[in-house]
Amino acid sequence: MRIRLLAIALLLLAFVAPRPASAGNIEKAKAAFAEARERARTGNFKGALESIAEVERHMKHPTVSLLKVRSLRKLWRLDHAAAALKEINPSKLKRSLRAVLAEEQGKLDKLLKSHGHLKVTVKPAEAVIVIEGKTYKGTVDRWFPAGKVRMELGADLHQAAVRQATLMAGEMREIKVKLRAAAGTIRLQVPGGLKGVIVRLDGKQIDIDDGARAGDMTSIRTSVGAHEIICARGKFRDAKVIKVELSKTVAVACDELAPSKLGRTVLGWGGLATGVAVAGYGVWGIASYFSDASQADDNLKNATAADLINGMVPEGGIDTNKHWGGALYLVSGLAVSTVSYLFFVRKPAADSSSAATHAPALAGWPLPAAAPGATQSAFDRH
Repeated sequence: MRIRLLAIALLLLAFVAPRPASAGNIEKAKAAFAEARERARTGNFKGALESIAEVERHMKHPTVSLLKVRSLRKLWRLDHAAAALKEINPSKLKRSLRAVLAEEQGKLDKLLKSHGHLKVTVKPAEAVIVIEGKTYKGTVDRWFPAGKVRMELGADLHQAAVRQATLMAGEMREIKVKLRAAAGTIRLQVPGGLKGVIVRLDGKQIDIDDGARAGDMTSIRTSVGAHEIICARGKFRDAKVIKVELSKTVAVACDELAPSKLGRTVLGWGGLATGVAVAGYGVWGIASYFSDASQADDNLKNATAADLINGMVPEGGIDTNKHWGGALYLVSGLAVSTVSYLFFVRKPAADSSSAATHAPALAGWPLPAAAPGATQSAFDRH
């Protein structure tokens, strides 16, 4: 019985006791650590942290943690570096690495005493932030030298903004900025329809969806200011310079794309004239029907008793087709006239109503473009 209980206890201990990393996991960890060291050596500290995370999936080691601290410091994530540093047990490091640990501790303490933590959040989220000549996308969460920090913020279709913050050593300063919209709408009409027409705004081709191309009008949301819009169909080209104002709509008609201009004139005024003629014929038909009915009533009133008995009363030739046919012609004529006017004769009018956006807008502020490695600053060289 005792032997059986001892066997059960040993079996349970085998399941709950910690197991050493397998040979396969150790090899994966070694490969990931070698990759992390190479990335750190070439200055790719963000990539080094990704490789270190892969190492830590398989095993923990103070040497790996030491490289993690250095990578975090180089990326100016000083608070994270300090937290990772506390997890390292110096007694488990080799003598040579203990000196590296002490050096890293000294550098980190020095930075924490002379820098402040700045966290900037901007709306819209795709905004660009420029600090000390370096460009950041969306947000900033890093440490800068204590003192005044100047920030330039901007985004497409929004007004650029400038902010200043005073950082205290070892403290965090959080700033939230919401950029004001700075956009208007271009309502573009192309006689003859948008099918086969290439539209460029300030040299950049505008994407127009198939639904808009089925008609002759589309709307483009863009930044305020002067813009050049070009419409091209085959060898024909129409260029216009326009001014877009804040929250307003400017109407533009590319009406020089021959030969569609002639076709539009024919369809517009020709259709309008045809509709009026058809509607006029319908009015004549209805009037003729009522005239015939009135004549029939007069004939009936003037008939004698003998005429009624002998069936000699003329009925005036009433034709009910004139009634229904006239109404049909009238409605059809009005429909043709209305469609011809709205789609081919009427010119687009500017208003302040909002319109759907069918194309991306251009940048509305003159901040510099992001450069490679822009997530780091000049401090990374130290």
